[in-house]
Amino acid sequence: MSHGLDPERLARILTEAYPIGGARCKLEYSFVNNIYLVVTPAERHVLKVYRRNRRSPGEIAWEGDLVQHLKVRGAPVAGVLARRDGGVVTRLDMGEESRYALMFAYAPGAKPLAPFTTDLYHQVGRAAGLFHTAAVDFTSPHSRSSMGLLALIDEPLKAMRPTLMQMGNGHWEYASKLAVRLRAALTELASQGLDWGVCHQDLTLDNVHVDTDGIVTIFDLDSAAPGWRALEPQGAYHAALSQGNDHWDAYLAGYGEVRPLHEIDVAAIPYFVLAYAFGELAWILGKTSGSTAVNRDGELWNQRNEVEKAMGSSGWWRQWEADHLSW
Repeated sequence: MSHGLDPERLARILTEAYPIGGARCKLEYSFVNNIYLVVTPAERHVLKVYRRNRRSPGEIAWEGDLVQHLKVRGAPVAGVLARRDGGVVTRLDMGEESRYALMFAYAPGAKPLAPFTTDLYHQVGRAAGLFHTAAVDFTSPHSRSSMGLLALIDEPLKAMRPTLMQMGNGHWEYASKLAVRLRAALTELASQGLDWGVCHQDLTLDNVHVDTDGIVTIFDLDSAAPGWRALEPQGAYHAALSQGNDHWDAYLAGYGEVRPLHEIDVAAIPYFVLAYAFGELAWILGKTSGSTAVNRDGELWNQRNEVEKAMGSSGWWRQWEADHLSW
């Protein structure tokens, strides 16, 4: 579905399936999934159409169940819209293929823009805390695989192997050895009681909107899954390395207003920065199978450049290793 559905046909399907009228659809972008803006005379919605083989219908239903649960518990997430028949997952038949979709409320406000403030990080930290607290008692008849060490390290490493081997320069050897050390470090930290539960798994500033009152709304739970909650703040922590500790302190303060972040979890966050980076690089290399690709913001990704930035002689992975795995 790289070119999307015909907007007029899609609008007719959605009007039949959902309690909306007069819908107009526009493809906003086609990246991980196809994202449509759905506008009615009364309100705006976002339709997420999953790419083929991205998620099973059960995994998509799990996400819909999670969003409904979080809204009921008062978490600041963009709600999912139920169909006329009470379900949340819509099947879109496209000739020989079928795709599945969820419809969401449009998150109030807009994506935050630089310069980012300490108040923003405080609000994002608080939103993360509310998300985690609301998700504590979440259950669903559907399932989604957890984000343990297999998903965080082993699978991304396997996915990167062909490209890194082809590039040479010792990149594969370096990445595989670093993965062993990172795995050992996270295994030791987990044995000390890291907090585990349902997380967003990609709670960066790309996946929040902020309204004129500074209120944060979280959206895009495509990566949500059970996992270590210390992974959630990795984006804020990593950004603070360049933006200053005030931003990180503000995030921690906001989170701490809602729920505690224990000392062992704080100690683990830098390690999840690298674990997240493993998955991100594997994903970028997969998206750039032709050596280059344009990301959602219109920036050009180049395989070799991305690998060099990570693990070249002056790559940030090497500096991270020196700072955190000196043993």
